[in-house]
Amino acid sequence: MSGFGSRAARAAYSLLLRIGLPLYLLRVLWRGRAEPLYSTAIGERIGRYRHAVAPGALWIHAVSLGETRAAAPLIVALRQARPGLRLLLTHGTATGRAAGRELLRDGDLQAWLPWDTPGGTRRFLGHFAPAAGVLMETEIWPNVLAEARAWSCR
Repeated sequence: MSGFGSRAARAAYSLLLRIGLPLYLLRVLWRGRAEPLYSTAIGERIGRYRHAVAPGALWIHAVSLGETRAAAPLIVALRQARPGLRLLLTHGTATGRAAGRELLRDGDLQAWLPWDTPGGTRRFLGHFAPAAGVLMETEIWPNVLAEARAWSCR
């Protein structure tokens, strides 16, 4: 396999992310000075979640404001088709998270998607145990995709 499909490429990518994690967290904290929501629940950025949750929600990842707005019609249609649907909305930006709040109903969850490390992604999937996931973007998250694939084979 080529690209991030190969084990060696994903291992190198994951190592670089682990090495860069302190800088990433400093960037989140720095950006949180201007946008306070950005640095809330900082543990979630590494896959550490505080509250127990019921498994089985539909996970929709909309990293920023544009993707969150694009997800809105999908969410409306899904709720019409399945009125009892529980959602897990994840984001990567404060503006996406703020817009996502408006899409939530009782029983829904919202969280930061952790940085794309294997451990953070495994902790995320283990904590929330979503029934299925939808990525509302064109960005590639190699570890999210690989860990979700492994998770779905359990």
